Amino acid sequence: MLIFIQGIFIVKAIFFMLFASTFFILPVQSEIVDLKIDQRQSKTKDKYIKSAHSIINHDLSIDEIRFAILNAALTSNNVKWLLEEDGQGYVILRWDYSMAVIYTKVEYNEKSVQLKYFDAFDDFRCENNVDGICYKNENGKYYTYMQQLRTAIIDEL
Repeated sequence: MLIFIQGIFIVKAIFFMLFASTFFILPVQSEIVDLKIDQRQSKTKDKYIKSAHSIINHDLSIDEIRFAILNAALTSNNVKWLLEEDGQGYVILRWDYSMAVIYTKVEYNEKSVQLKYFDAFDDFRCENNVDGICYKNENGKYYTYMQQLRTAIIDEL
């Protein structure tokens, strides 16, 4: 009986640690700020950084802009993004193809939207990430898919 109770306690402790780690590691809402490219950073060309991370201004309600972002994720130039997380003022979208993955945090408020680097694997990994702005990707593929998502969001507005 004592072993059974200890086993239940261990299972509950493991469940709590998993739940607590999931709860406390979630990203917090960030402030959307104008893109100012730091020229001191090791980086790719400015036009690629701007194509992925420049602010998109809008005049929609919070619910309307969230819907536009989610709709754009499904209609982005033959690239479908999956919703990974939905929080207050942001969504995290995932795109994956044959073990290559991009996680993008799309932040939004009542005035603007901004795409930020969250995580990636293989050719899409950001080599110089500063506050969600990817300054350097080895082969530039990251910027192509981010630009497509950004354009799809603009088209939805």
